[in-house]
Amino acid sequence: MKRLHRDFFGDASDTDCISFSQYEGRAIRGERTLGEVFVSWSQVRRQAPKFSHTPQEELLYCIVHGILHLIGYEDRTLTQRKKMFHVQDRIFKKYAYTKI
Repeated sequence: MKRLHRDFFGDASDTDCISFSQYEGRAIRGERTLGEVFVSWSQVRRQAPKFSHTPQEELLYCIVHGILHLIGYEDRTLTQRKKMFHVQDRIFKKYAYTKI
C-alpha cells in the first residue's frame, strides 16, 4: 500500500484504502467496471479501535469510502472530507451498522 500510495499519489505514508477509476486506464479484463479498490487489512486492523469499530466494520467502511471515490467523491479539502464522511455514515446507518 505504501508503494502504491507513493507511486500513484506522491505520498509515501501508509493508507487504508486506494481507489483507481477505470478512467485512469485500470479496466479489468476489458469488462465495464467502476474501477478497483485496494484495502490494507493490516492498516484496517490497526485503525479500527480508533473509531470504535471491529476490524470487519472498518473494512466495510473503507470499501464504501473507496467506492465513493470511484463515483466522484473527493476528500482532499476539509469541506470535501466532511461531505464524503457524512455520505459514508448515512450509507452505514442505512445498510450496514447502526452504531456509527
